[in-house]
Amino acid sequence: MKQNYNGKILSEEELQLLQNNRAFLYGDGFFESMRWQNNQINFFNDHLERVKKACSLLKLKSPFPIESLQEKVKALANANQIKESARVRLIMFRNSNGTYLPDENNTGYTIIIQPLLKSNYILNDKGLQLDFYRDQTKSSSSISTIKSLNCNVSVLGSIYAQENKLDDVILFNNHNKIIEATGSSLFIVKNNQVITPPLSDGCADGVMRKQIFICARQLNIEAIEQSLSAEDILSADEVFITNVVRGIQWVEWIQEKRFERKVITLLFNALNVQLTAVA
Repeated sequence: MKQNYNGKILSEEELQLLQNNRAFLYGDGFFESMRWQNNQINFFNDHLERVKKACSLLKLKSPFPIESLQEKVKALANANQIKESARVRLIMFRNSNGTYLPDENNTGYTIIIQPLLKSNYILNDKGLQLDFYRDQTKSSSSISTIKSLNCNVSVLGSIYAQENKLDDVILFNNHNKIIEATGSSLFIVKNNQVITPPLSDGCADGVMRKQIFICARQLNIEAIEQSLSAEDILSADEVFITNVVRGIQWVEWIQEKRFERKVITLLFNALNVQLTAVA
């Protein structure tokens, strides 16, 4: 697949990682995952907002006008002859010499695109099986809300899930509060409320997370942010995870507890209506 590297469309063979690349040396940067669908980035303005927030937090100078991101992705989709949906990842990194202290705050970037097998969001018929992952925790800070290039906890959690024949695991912060799954926001349905951890607990500020609040309001369902414990999860009526690439995914099992998907189905239908209106 061809990639956009600092404004040039290059093949994988042409792309070379320089030895002073700070993304490799220090994880000095962030990434943004997006879904290309109907010849556009889903929820584009929300992605712009999050990219700008990440640049501000990490003191990075954007290498191009952020508003032009959609056109760059479109050109890359055309170069790869992608006609349907695709996963898109924007990676921004400090493009500078220096050690921990960089010489400057200029920014390099890469845009990667991969076609998806499914053109639209599909709610899974077979529910996911999750469990809690306690070997490592994430800190609760402002940087935790962005997709930094340090993803060790999610990587180790994913390995744990594979080793234990799970679909995913639930992560904790350093105060023993639930925050998210390895690559998704986490929601529960309890007492007719949709509940997700607050950003102050250290969960990523997901674009799809925001859409769930919008869909819940449209359905007259109360959606709130609230710190969650493992006990809260196991006493819930429904559990689901979300991200912008896969949409909403129903969690059927956590340990020996089985969960329903009534409200989840309503939210999923509302999400598709919202996308149809935008398209």
